Amino acid sequence: MRKLTTLLCLGVMPLTLMAQPADRNEQREWLMQQIRLGEATHRESLVEDSLARLRLLEPDNLDALSASIRQAVRTRELDRARQLYSDLHRLAPNSRQDRQMAQLLEMSEGEGAQTLQQIRLLATAGRFEEALSRYEGAFGKGEPPSLELAMEYWRIRSRLPNQLPTTIDHLYALDKTYPGSPELQQFLAEQLFRAKRNDEALAVVTRMAGQAQSRNLAAGLEYAYLAKQPISDASVRNWQAFLERYPGDSHEAQVQELLAGQLKLTGDPAWRAGQLGIRMLVERRSASVAEANLRKALKAYPKDATLKGYLGLALARQGRRQEAVDWLKQAVAEEQDTYILSKWHELLASTEYWLVMQRGRQALAAGNYNAAQQAYEEANKRDPKEPLALLGLGNVALARKQLPQAEQYFLQAQQLQPGNENTVRALSRLYQAQSPARYARYVASLPAKQRQWAAQPRSGGGQPGLGAQVEQLRGQARQSLEREDWAAAERQLSQARQLAPNDPWLAADLARALRMQGKGAQADGVFADLLSRQGKEPTARFAHGLYLEADGRSQAGLASLEQVPASQWNSGMQDLHKRLQRQVVVDRARALNDSGDTAGAMALLEGQLGGAQPVAQQVGDLQQLAGWARQSSDLSAADGYYTRILALQPDNAEARLGHIEVLIERGDTILAHQLLEQQEPQIPAERVDARRRLGNAWAAVGERDKARVLLTEVAQRKTTPDALLYRDLARMVPREQADQALDYYALAMRDAELLTAGQASPRDDIALTRASRAKDDDDWLRQSLRRDVDQLYQQQSPTVTVQQDYGWRDNDGAEGISDLTTSTTMVHAQMPVGEGVGFARVEQVALRAASFDTDADGLHREAFGSCSFRGRNASGAIPTGCPGDRETADGLTLAAGWQGEGISADIGTSPMGFEVQNLLGGVTVDGKSHGIGWNLTASRRPMNNSLLSYAGAKDPRTGISWGGVTATGLTLGLSRDRGLDDGVWASLGYHWLQGKNVEDNTRWRAMGGYYYRLINRVDEELRIGASAMAWHYDKNLGGYTLGQGGYYSPQRYLSFGVPVNYAWRNASWSVYLEGSLSYSWARSDDERAFPVSSVNDDILDQYGPLQSSNIDELRTGDNNNGVGYLAQALVERRLDDHWVLGGGFTLQRSEDYSPNRALLYLRYSFDPWQGNLPLPVNPLKPYAEYR
Repeated sequence: MRKLTTLLCLGVMPLTLMAQPADRNEQREWLMQQIRLGEATHRESLVEDSLARLRLLEPDNLDALSASIRQAVRTRELDRARQLYSDLHRLAPNSRQDRQMAQLLEMSEGEGAQTLQQIRLLATAGRFEEALSRYEGAFGKGEPPSLELAMEYWRIRSRLPNQLPTTIDHLYALDKTYPGSPELQQFLAEQLFRAKRNDEALAVVTRMAGQAQSRNLAAGLEYAYLAKQPISDASVRNWQAFLERYPGDSHEAQVQELLAGQLKLTGDPAWRAGQLGIRMLVERRSASVAEANLRKALKAYPKDATLKGYLGLALARQGRRQEAVDWLKQAVAEEQDTYILSKWHELLASTEYWLVMQRGRQALAAGNYNAAQQAYEEANKRDPKEPLALLGLGNVALARKQLPQAEQYFLQAQQLQPGNENTVRALSRLYQAQSPARYARYVASLPAKQRQWAAQPRSGGGQPGLGAQVEQLRGQARQSLEREDWAAAERQLSQARQLAPNDPWLAADLARALRMQGKGAQADGVFADLLSRQGKEPTARFAHGLYLEADGRSQAGLASLEQVPASQWNSGMQDLHKRLQRQVVVDRARALNDSGDTAGAMALLEGQLGGAQPVAQQVGDLQQLAGWARQSSDLSAADGYYTRILALQPDNAEARLGHIEVLIERGDTILAHQLLEQQEPQIPAERVDARRRLGNAWAAVGERDKARVLLTEVAQRKTTPDALLYRDLARMVPREQADQALDYYALAMRDAELLTAGQASPRDDIALTRASRAKDDDDWLRQSLRRDVDQLYQQQSPTVTVQQDYGWRDNDGAEGISDLTTSTTMVHAQMPVGEGVGFARVEQVALRAASFDTDADGLHREAFGSCSFRGRNASGAIPTGCPGDRETADGLTLAAGWQGEGISADIGTSPMGFEVQNLLGGVTVDGKSHGIGWNLTASRRPMNNSLLSYAGAKDPRTGISWGGVTATGLTLGLSRDRGLDDGVWASLGYHWLQGKNVEDNTRWRAMGGYYYRLINRVDEELRIGASAMAWHYDKNLGGYTLGQGGYYSPQRYLSFGVPVNYAWRNASWSVYLEGSLSYSWARSDDERAFPVSSVNDDILDQYGPLQSSNIDELRTGDNNNGVGYLAQALVERRLDDHWVLGGGFTLQRSEDYSPNRALLYLRYSFDPWQGNLPLPVNPLKPYAEYR
């Protein structure tokens, strides 16, 4: 291939040489410029062509070899790059090119590449000093070996203190070496904007706009710059110029919307009044007029903190300091812009200082010397570097005739500010009061400049006049309008209208000047006067319509314009009519959506689409409709609107991204993936939110690595806090790199103002977990950050829990059969495993049944095993009865499990040492569809109702083992809970029940319930509900004779309950209380006492031929009903950053069944944890109770 390229170059050389310098040195330099141009603009064909020619010209040119190596590295042909480097090293060992290319190869593979990746991660995490130190420690301080690496290096350095000017100088140099690089020019412009060198930055942007490959980047940069500029007539002109300069740009719809909003604001007299008030204060013009304008603006914008702050400033300048303090306190509480907020803090402190000083002066003037003394002392504490409070204290002492004390205060003031005019005057007054000689000596000691300050000079000023002819007045008024001097314009236009009362444009300009001053009624009066004489004149109605459009009264504008027949309209009036009609519809649609009628809003806006509507306008309306459709979860409609946008603007990146997002929300990730691969939306780098959404789309289709790279690039480029970006970036990190994800979450919490910068980097885990505690007043972003950190941190943090669980049952039945105590000691370890959480469990289980009631012979004949079996053979009645010992069982359970997203599984054993051993376990898959959560479990679990059903037993008479019953089957759970006031749940299950030498059985269960939250806060919840359950077992195997299972198994069971539970927590405690009342009905059929024929045969064989026996005896079923109740209390206490102690009890009573439980546990977290305690308290469950 390379030989072919060389031959082609030779073939075209006669033509290309015509455009090249003839001198060999000039030709070499020209070819190197072409190579660098190709590298800068990613035109590999230009690089390859120029290299081929340069190799012919100078085969051993070191810069050409370096360029070839850079090209091979870019295309990942590392073997070729190493071969080329061997040639370079042979020709010029230890040369500049040799060192740079060695460094490039080192950074491209192996440990060097890993180091570079770590440096990039440090930079992404905001740890710039560490990143630079690692870079220079690994690769030295020389110029990086390629343009890409140079940009990375300077991107890091630019973030360090005092490095921005140096960075900009180097970027300018790189721009000369690599002209036309879009990425380099973008980076340079961004840094110039950061340095407030806006003119230089805009010059770079202008250069970029002239190049096809960087035009979109230029538009993005200019958009970002203009978006930060204050709204004004100049900003309106800049946005209009933007639309002309970048027709069809992806920002067009947003700019149209911004421009419309700014036009509306700049046409709003209230808004303009506010801006005028601010400008008057900045220019230190009349504070009272500024106040009037600001109050006018606040009537229309009562929540604008900036207006409140400036109103406070206006009041302070008028000496109305108490009012000023009240407004400034509101501004401090409500301002969102941190830069302006610091200004309000300073102004509030200053105003409060002067307010205290004012109280001091007033008290002194009133002769209330104690109050004056206190006020001046408070002022001195507020600002001890300001001498005025000391002068006030001196004046108080002077008034009290305490001349030495007064002199001491005045001299202290003089030490603070030597030569202060007020201090000189104060001392002059003091010394005059003491004696003329003392005063004369003091004045004589002063510099000549200060001797005059014993006097009290003051001054004032005046104002010019105006002209009289209409055109002269019109010209003067235009100048006044341009500089927004509305009062002067009003005077000039009023005079002009007296001379030409029927001129509609004079009336329009006067009405505008009045409206800008908040004189809306007078402005309307101007047009009322005009229309009373010119109401049928098209021009008058045109002017009136424009006035009403600017005032936001579109409907009134239509009505006025339609007073003239359409046949008399000119093109301007026709355009105005169309605009007003559209705006009326848009206003009504937005009002409907705001009131909750999104469907009505969409129908209204949809009705005006099409026709001769400009494309940009149609696109804007369609994007609004798509947004409303997605807001209503109507994905089909949203997708239809995106399709229509793409028909109008095939390259509209927002619509492409929206279409892909809709596909993902529908679950069609395959098609979404194909579209992302084939037509990835080209979103400019500065559109951080859209690029974040693009990254999430890549993640949703399974390309998490690609998403992570994209979001990392966005994070590196961002210049403002963006918690959402860091949150999404953290979500892209593989679970096995949880520590890196937590670093990103810490940065997100920093940007969300949940952590300080020092707590975020390096990460303070105690502060991080404390910040993860849920709060009721959180917005959705803070909620998601706290929730994500809580889940991830706990998933990746190993814990060990030791729990002692003690249960006892007092059932109505024979002693020794159904009464049972259970002691379970659990050691449970949980740790991160792959993309989920794993656990390992060891349990020591001890079961103790009560002792049997024995007869006089010391034996019992209870219905247990074959102890109650009776019969007669030829010799007579066979011996009956069993020893009176109680049944016990001890064993050790081993279990392990894993839980990931959407799936969990576990496997274990029934306690080893039990009479009957079983392998146990389960697999659960879960998900959510149409707002309904579901889970499906396949499992094999023990029936732990009794010692017999759980552990199995050995018959004392026959030695036959039986019991150890397991339930194997499926359970489907359903729930709907949106975290609001209520929720519902349901569960359906079908299982096969089998045990050793036990009759097989089947069970189905259906349960469901509803609950309502009376209290629903993140740290407190009170719920009341209703539940119902129905069970059916095929056979009644609740007996304890051979072949029976020893578990409750009614043929029909129905129960209704009313549960009430309360949960509460704070930083150190979590408490859970539950109570419920229920009523149940149950029916059990008759069942053979010995139901398993094969077991019966074994019994009969032991006694030989029998003449009679009770082997076919029936256990009588029964019907019962009754009331049951449950009471439960659980509590958990945080001991420190690692230890938690918990405990609780459960008491339950119902007909024939009374299980109780007490527990105590201690949990240790290997990583510090100061996050949420669980709500409700969630102790371990014995493995036998897993479901």
